[in-house]
Amino acid sequence: MAYYKKLEGTGVYLSPIDVEKDYLKYMEWCNRDDDSYFVFDKYINGNITEEQAHDKMRQYEQENAFAIIDKSNNEFIGLIGLSNTLQNNQRSNIWIKIDTAIDFNNQINKGAESLNMMMKYCFDYLNLYSIVLEYPAVIEQTRGICEKSQMRYIATKSEAVRLKDDVFDNTILYECNPTIYNDITYIKDKSERTVDLSSQKKRITLNDTDTTRNIIIGNKIRLVKPSCIDISREASVVAEYMSNPEIAIPLGEFKTNWTIDAAKEYLEQVNYAIMLNDSSNKLIGSITLFNKNDRNKTANIETVIGYSELHNQGFGKEAKDLFLEEMYANGTYNNLLSSVFDFNYLSRGVNEHLGFNYIGIREKAYYAYGHLNNMKLYEMTKNLYRHNKDMKLLEKKKI
Repeated sequence: MAYYKKLEGTGVYLSPIDVEKDYLKYMEWCNRDDDSYFVFDKYINGNITEEQAHDKMRQYEQENAFAIIDKSNNEFIGLIGLSNTLQNNQRSNIWIKIDTAIDFNNQINKGAESLNMMMKYCFDYLNLYSIVLEYPAVIEQTRGICEKSQMRYIATKSEAVRLKDDVFDNTILYECNPTIYNDITYIKDKSERTVDLSSQKKRITLNDTDTTRNIIIGNKIRLVKPSCIDISREASVVAEYMSNPEIAIPLGEFKTNWTIDAAKEYLEQVNYAIMLNDSSNKLIGSITLFNKNDRNKTANIETVIGYSELHNQGFGKEAKDLFLEEMYANGTYNNLLSSVFDFNYLSRGVNEHLGFNYIGIREKAYYAYGHLNNMKLYEMTKNLYRHNKDMKLLEKKKI
């Protein structure tokens, strides 16, 4: 199959992938030990076979990724595509990989042009609004492409990618939306940026296996694993409060109108149910990890208190604090990301009180109350949690 100019720029064009023609070149990129080691994920996959290269290119083709073609010679020089696309929230992640054997300036220039074309395609034809690119800080190619393109830096996630064994690095997040894309006055001046985007490799000791307890007893509440509760009985409770817009909307409107079966499935997957620590044994919410990455030891954290009359009384704060203490003592995860609607001041307050690190804001990326809303991003790591605990102990000693 000849390359087809799906999207055409000045120096490159984006074409549907020709698997049979290019899978061997892709295998070569993946198996090199130069900068490709990180760009094409050799640090994760090691050397790949012809069959694996063919399968991966077929996967890219099925996911509607594009081949990046150099217009000067019609050569295949890279790949670009989308992932984690959520049409109801009009958002997606984007990724790009360029052959590291070509001149570095060409990698950046052709990559930036490709990225800009792909984002315009997302805005004009796919009805997407928020596009985010997240990459390991060690990859200079991606940083250069993002800086050259119309993307904007928004956040750094600490210790969020495992490079090898116990060595972790930060990941860097850039975003773009139609407002940013069309802002011709937007200038990214690296000399004025105070944030360090370079690699910050650290050795981190984490648990190999999860030995978190079934029941964790606190002051006002206790956390109980799903295996220790009657899910069939409690599902109706969860379905009722999760169908309440006041509870469900801060989680995203697509989670409203819960059935008993949906509630059962949800309860089976949470890390802990939150129950009152009294004779009533009343289930009042849940706390769970999602978007879990076992290699990088990252996840998103979500806390639900299902009754509005119990909000702002410390139940969510205590549940989250108990969970973090247990996770970092006996769990396996490190970087936990909490994404909170800008209007959800209660959840923001809990994060700030517990010492979560505010890392940035993703503009108009989550749908609620009939429109797209900003989402504030907070993170906690094992090192940060221990540091916060140590500081609190020092403050008590001073008192």
